[in-house]
Amino acid sequence: MRPNKFYDDLPALEPSPGDIWSGLPTHGLLPERRTRGIVITPSCDLAQGKSETITYLPIITVRQWFATRGFASRMRRAVEKSFRHLGVSSHLTWDYSMPLGADLEKLELEIHEKLAQRSSKGDSLHIERCKAACKLLRVMTGDGQPQPSLDLPRSILGDSSFSALLRSILTNAKADTHFLPLHSKEEWGAIQSPSVALFRYPLTVPAEVLSWAQRQTSGDWPTACQALEQTQPFVRRFRGERPMKLARLKLPYLADLLTRYAGMYLRIGSPDLLPREIDAELKAIDGGDA
Repeated sequence: MRPNKFYDDLPALEPSPGDIWSGLPTHGLLPERRTRGIVITPSCDLAQGKSETITYLPIITVRQWFATRGFASRMRRAVEKSFRHLGVSSHLTWDYSMPLGADLEKLELEIHEKLAQRSSKGDSLHIERCKAACKLLRVMTGDGQPQPSLDLPRSILGDSSFSALLRSILTNAKADTHFLPLHSKEEWGAIQSPSVALFRYPLTVPAEVLSWAQRQTSGDWPTACQALEQTQPFVRRFRGERPMKLARLKLPYLADLLTRYAGMYLRIGSPDLLPREIDAELKAIDGGDA
């Protein structure tokens, strides 16, 4: 797979959708303070200076995605069955909040007690699944490595379900991420490991800041930032690392990303049928030929 099939290694200086930058702030939404990001602001706004801001989607590695809250709901469905099998109270809240350390400690203690009490192979599989979920939850809440071993989600989901989920990410069958293949493992590589752009995390920075960073020739980046801070206080977020444009995603791959991104937010959606409603519809179908 040739990198230049997907990426333009020498993008023009002018800003454009598809530009991939390093050193962009995450505003505290992700574990890392800085991230690579891909610009999604329309080209007409950028070319004519209509937009005073540039919007980008953060890019993280596929391994990192398994340590984000985006995986939490999928993990929940897998481990709740194990909790019920073991008779363990999860102590966890699975809505929009993440468990506190004390809740995880209680759960881990219960699992340890169950491990001492039970010896069947089936119980051991459920216990290992719950233990892996606890380790991954610690990572999600900031207590662990941001790129955990894939053995954790594989243990939680099982080999078959894990492989199916991984394939759905790589083929863009998953609605809220977009797969970006390897560009180069070198330091200058825009995508140094198979990665995804996160549709649910659009972020914005002043266009002036990125334009200024591209024109800046001073080797003393922190000092150079201080001059611009007088008119752009936001620049202080960039002091630690100068943002750099590394490459640009080519057509038709950029068009596919933008279409999928817009499609996710344009859909209205509706609640799923409840299990009892599904049962009623199935009965109606079965009796349809009567």
